[in-house]
Amino acid sequence: MLDSNLPVFISVAESGSFSQAALRLGKSPQAVFKQITTYEEKLGVKLFDRSPTGMRLTPAGISVYKDAKFLLSFSKESIKRAKEIEKNEGNLVRVALSPLTPTKFLGQVWPIASKQYPDLRIQLVWLVPFENEKNIVWNMLSHLGSDGQVDIVVATYDEDFLERRNCTALKLRDLQLSICMSSTHKLAQKEKISIEDLVEATRRREGGGKLLLRSDDWMRGYDNVKEIFTHDERIEKEFYDFLTMDILNRCGNSNYFLLATESWIFSHPLIKAVPLDINATLPFGAIHSKKPSEPVKKFLRIVDFVNLEYKNFQLW
Repeated sequence: MLDSNLPVFISVAESGSFSQAALRLGKSPQAVFKQITTYEEKLGVKLFDRSPTGMRLTPAGISVYKDAKFLLSFSKESIKRAKEIEKNEGNLVRVALSPLTPTKFLGQVWPIASKQYPDLRIQLVWLVPFENEKNIVWNMLSHLGSDGQVDIVVATYDEDFLERRNCTALKLRDLQLSICMSSTHKLAQKEKISIEDLVEATRRREGGGKLLLRSDDWMRGYDNVKEIFTHDERIEKEFYDFLTMDILNRCGNSNYFLLATESWIFSHPLIKAVPLDINATLPFGAIHSKKPSEPVKKFLRIVDFVNLEYKNFQLW
């Protein structure tokens, strides 16, 4: 809860006197004086220098004043958002957002969705500050819908992946597995990458890099290709636990390579994805609960329509 002394403190700081603050607040000057004195004792700092000409903030008081203004404004905005959410809860669709989660498609879907369903509301939910953390993402995918914080995540998947997390998906397209690398690497100019290309590019004696692979069993389509590279001793490899921006930075700023799809690296301007010459794809689409709410069903219908009818439909 917001400290009840903050509005009184701010009023005194801005008006410069107990009497003027009292008029603003509808209180007696004595009550305002007592509240400020109690607040100073509670904080253990002197907030005002008192003089015949009025009240002046001390250096400590100036610091508290800046923070108090922010907290009061934030509190008002928080209450406003909460009321707005409550008002629109029955028409709300929550879409996950992070640097590794594409949402550009919303710009094409939303004009049609809002026209077809005027009461529909979209709320972007920021997952974590800079990257998707494994435990957060796994928990989120297992609780899509009413009992979670998110309704839709747009990402790659396969049927086993969905079953393990008790969710389903609207498929938008199949994505070819690719080798991702710095856009300045000589292999970035190729139309397709072969195993022999990677053998050559990761040779130690020539100062080559390494191929980055996920360490866990993740998706069948990915794991099948990973197994090929894992058993090829000619290719230098390194395994990582979970895709983060740090992994992408290593590819963008060095001669490291990453087995991925284009959807994983769209947010990094220094990386280019070149398809493998192996026929290996992963489904990509809108992952959601097996029992979506009515607003989510409406939204998915529009996404499906735009994906099928609009040739220039872009996901990232």
